[in-house]
Order: sequence, then structure tokens, then C-alpha cells
Amino acid sequence: MQQGEGPDAAFDRHTRSGCNPANYKAVHNKRKCPVPRCQEKLNTTNIYRCKQCQVEVCLKHRLPADHKCQRQPSRPAPAPAKPKQQPNPSSPLARSTKAVSTLEPASASHGLVPTTMSTCHSQLEGCPFCGLQLDDSVALVRHCETMHKFVQGYVSVH
Repeated sequence: MQQGEGPDAAFDRHTRSGCNPANYKAVHNKRKCPVPRCQEKLNTTNIYRCKQCQVEVCLKHRLPADHKCQRQPSRPAPAPAKPKQQPNPSSPLARSTKAVSTLEPASASHGLVPTTMSTCHSQLEGCPFCGLQLDDSVALVRHCETMHKFVQGYVSVH
């Protein structure tokens, strides 16, 4: 309220300023950090979920000792990953891989790197058919177009 203004006039001014009564809870009921005496309002930029107890606290209380972490019992160990399945020997991909694996890699003048070289750079691209490591994706596409041609779902080798 402004000085000399009545409560009715103040409320009228407030409602004309764009106040939406249906939005009251969203505006006034912000989540706060659950640590005693901490009044920090939690939002997307200052919230932290504890990895041990899964409680959401402010960044000041992110350490387990700061929010009196009550660790939950340890979770059961995750199930082991399924072993990678080998392709069916009668599938077209398995036949093409077997046929291509006997080939010698192409020359290094076309941007190709033999598979025996160490792959110290993570930039190398691998051919999905013969495993040849190439220094960029353009060379990989060129290699696949020239060395592996698709004919009715099968890979033929040139």
C-alpha cells in the first residue's frame, strides 16, 4: 500500500497490474532447501540432488556432511550386460565381412590408415564392413563407395 491509499484502492491497483489469482501457488510456493535455517529457494540453476540419499538441496549444502545425509541402503548391483551377439553366419553382413577380411587395405595416398596402426586420435573413422580406419568421414564414404558396393542387399567386393 502506498501512503494515504486505502486497502480497497491498493487491491484494485494490484489486480489491474496483471495479478492472476490462479497462479498464486506457483508464484508464492517455491521449493526451499530442506536444511534447517536455510531459506535458499531452489530453482534449476542452484539445485543439487545428493547421490547417496537423493535429497534435493541448494549448492551450499551439496556435500553429505552439510545436509546431514541419511544414506539409503545400497542398491543391488546392476545386472551384467548381455554378451554381444555374433552375426548369424548365413546373414549377408557376416558373409560380406568374411569376404572382405581377406583383402589388403588400400593405399595411404587416399587418406586411408591401415588397421595395424595405433589409433591415438579419436578422429579416425572405421569402415563398418572391413574395419579399415580412415582419417575422416569423407574418406570413409569414398572408401565404402569404391570398395563395397551394395547389390540387392549383399555387399560385393571390388
